[in-house]
Amino acid sequence: MGLNFGTLCRLGGCETWSTQQAYDVANKALLECQTLRANAADELKAETIFAQGVLAFCKGEALSSAYLRSTKMEQEQLVERKFMQALQYFKTAYQLWTSVFGEKHLETVKAITM
Repeated sequence: MGLNFGTLCRLGGCETWSTQQAYDVANKALLECQTLRANAADELKAETIFAQGVLAFCKGEALSSAYLRSTKMEQEQLVERKFMQALQYFKTAYQLWTSVFGEKHLETVKAITM
């Protein structure tokens, strides 16, 4: 559910949910997932971290397209920050999946190609 709403955020929302509402739903779902998986195996933690990366990327795209606006910092700075945050999440997921599955597993490849 979180990633679907993350994508909706990236696309500027819809008739039912605004861009901000879509982001909030996605973020809440991922925070709940993160809490549930706090003591889980590394491969499950990596899934949540990867999803956080996707959401950070989607928010960056929404900011870049002016579907979301920042009141606390310059828009370009926040877009760059979100993209860098997404990259860090993807790198972390990659490291976890590599340690569990190796470099050629589908999950590992997915993280590095993002």
